[in-house]
Amino acid sequence: MSKMLMCILCVWFSVGQVMSQSNETAHTFAQIFNEKSELVSSLSQDNEEAQGFDFERYVLDNKEAFRLNLMHTIKSDLVVDRHIYRTVKGAQGDKLCKSTKVTAAAILGVAVTSTPNFHGVQVVRVVEGGPADQLGIQIDDVLYSFEDTELSSHCDLQMAVRQKAIGAIASLQYASQGISKKEYITVGAQTINTHTYTLCEKAEIVTDQESELALESTLTTYPNPTRGSSFINYKSEIQSPIKLNILDMNGAIIHTKAIEHFTGEIRLEYRFEDSAQPGVYLFVVEQDEARHYNKVLFVKE
Repeated sequence: MSKMLMCILCVWFSVGQVMSQSNETAHTFAQIFNEKSELVSSLSQDNEEAQGFDFERYVLDNKEAFRLNLMHTIKSDLVVDRHIYRTVKGAQGDKLCKSTKVTAAAILGVAVTSTPNFHGVQVVRVVEGGPADQLGIQIDDVLYSFEDTELSSHCDLQMAVRQKAIGAIASLQYASQGISKKEYITVGAQTINTHTYTLCEKAEIVTDQESELALESTLTTYPNPTRGSSFINYKSEIQSPIKLNILDMNGAIIHTKAIEHFTGEIRLEYRFEDSAQPGVYLFVVEQDEARHYNKVLFVKE
């Protein structure tokens, strides 16, 4: 696929993130079809209206429909929650069973727009606590290159960042208040939770932490929730070096550990600092080109 086409797609799917100054957006879209695959009714809501959408009630109220397609998305700078329901033939019940898949996308925590001469991209928003904020990037700074990629649009930056691993160190060339700088930035993460629902007799929740080597590798963390320590177990048939990164709620890396001599299984312990804030933390294990994710909830007494 050509770079131009990729950029068109990139801008199309991410324009809300670039242009909006809001930290959170919401969208709901539903379609109901009859036995002839004719559209009977549809629903579309955005932002404030969508924020108050009762997903479960809408599904249960329309469970007798021949086919219902429903997607409800809430997106912030650091977390995306997608709630999806599609009618499954034969599924019955008055409850919703939920299966959750957790993935992550590499980010810098900055929104940008093209400059008038398309030489660099201008910062229009910085995510508090994210990688760019920690580096000291400010609104109106101009980013000229990320690693070897020269920047002329938001698309250029997004594609370049997505090619890097979460936790990777990358060079960033930019200008702040007229002063040219070259610094190194740590790539952060945006957590993406995809929740898929089906009708059932008894509500259940299943979490699937996505792994690109699911048949060969497993990552588990326990206890979860935790009040102090979290134990990380990782098994893999591939005996190559691994790296553990732990990211906080702002996508900033708070802990990293490289294991050069990995022999197929390892057990690590991470103890949260007394100053750590309660919330969800992302544990990421990288091995070769694969990344494995677990979310851990840290609570205090």
